[in-house]
Amino acid sequence: MPPPAEHELTQGTDHVYHEIRSLLAGLELPAIIKNLVPNDVYEGTESLVLEARLLHARNLIAFFAEHHYKDDLIARDYGFPYQPLTIKKDELNRLHKELDHLSRKRGPRTEETKEWHYDDLERPLLTRCEQFVEHLIKNQPTFGAEHPVTDWQQLLNELRMLIPQPVTHTSSPPVLTHYAAAGIKETRINLSGE
Repeated sequence: MPPPAEHELTQGTDHVYHEIRSLLAGLELPAIIKNLVPNDVYEGTESLVLEARLLHARNLIAFFAEHHYKDDLIARDYGFPYQPLTIKKDELNRLHKELDHLSRKRGPRTEETKEWHYDDLERPLLTRCEQFVEHLIKNQPTFGAEHPVTDWQQLLNELRMLIPQPVTHTSSPPVLTHYAAAGIKETRINLSGE
């Protein structure tokens, strides 16, 4: 398949923006919804929010892949160098099984297996998103009609608030900060809504 045309890349920026923005929204929605809906409705809603979060995560994982699938856009189309995501293979396999189809291989549901861990899936993905957005702002000549470069700059600022940044101290090696700005240390969401 030939590489995407310039207008496809420009239009594609709006779609990539949507995926990253939706993943970020999925991190914030559980707390917002919990305050808005009755408890009996919240249990089912929590599961829907999680599935939406995982769907956008999966779309972004495919976007950062090494190769195209048919007519997909990938980060390399924008000149962003490929680098494997540091997401465990077991997490990726589980993601595909949970979202794609019913499978006998899903296994039994226990308190531990129902949870998704932020550090295992979303932290590496959001780190790559931050790197991509920085690259895009510096290198993309035009952006889609829905999200101009100012939207991307705001998105980058939000990503930087969520992702640990090195803090330099003169007397000690760099350390990583926590997700204090967003109130996230580790998110555990129960898939069953229990």
